[in-house]
Amino acid sequence: MEAIEIPDFSQSEKQLLSELTFKSRIQSVKYIIENYNLNTIPNTNKIFMKSLVTTFFLLFASVTCFSQSIDFENKYNTLMENLESENWVKSEQFCKDLLKYAESVDSMQTEKRVLRYIYIYSNAGLLNERKITKEEALKRTKYLRGEEMIMPAHPFNSNCYTNCIHITEEDNNTFFSGVNNSTATQIFSFEYVKIEKGIKESKNELEGKLITLKGTLNEISVEGNMLPRFKLKFINGDYKVE
Repeated sequence: MEAIEIPDFSQSEKQLLSELTFKSRIQSVKYIIENYNLNTIPNTNKIFMKSLVTTFFLLFASVTCFSQSIDFENKYNTLMENLESENWVKSEQFCKDLLKYAESVDSMQTEKRVLRYIYIYSNAGLLNERKITKEEALKRTKYLRGEEMIMPAHPFNSNCYTNCIHITEEDNNTFFSGVNNSTATQIFSFEYVKIEKGIKESKNELEGKLITLKGTLNEISVEGNMLPRFKLKFINGDYKVE
């Protein structure tokens, strides 16, 4: 089983990646994959896990460059390691601590939007491993209703339900994401993002493109028995196509 090792970036590399991230997060992901030997990936689910971890890492590039909180940076790096290894107990703990810190800092708007999503994602992992019940999973996360979040990039695929995005049949202005673990053996969440200004491109134009979604969590529930999962509905959505 292949795993991603986050490079030990120099300060100048962090500065470069920070600037790239502000321009385009997906281009930053591509840059790392192409320049740090992350381009031999055996299947799309591992592509997703690499993209997820790398996207989360890049979203915090400015923090690792400019934050004066060494403790925050160290905890964030540890969070990324545990996300990659799918150690949901530790990722939930570290994410909870980081989110508690970030929520009180006005300048960390991007960080808190990302961490909110990671927190639900980590609890979805715990739920699938039967380490928490459906009731506990909802109790831990329902306070995030009404909060803005940023989700990792997924490829658009009209015929896919595993770690990908397509447009719902019911509404041409709503994206659907089926989110799984890296081996696609567990279902983490069904996510619906209503795009406030409407989806401009056709399905053919979006096919194969990477899409990053953000929105305000309007509804959260936990459903399913054999394969328990979150159901997330977002409003005021926006998207970026790469």
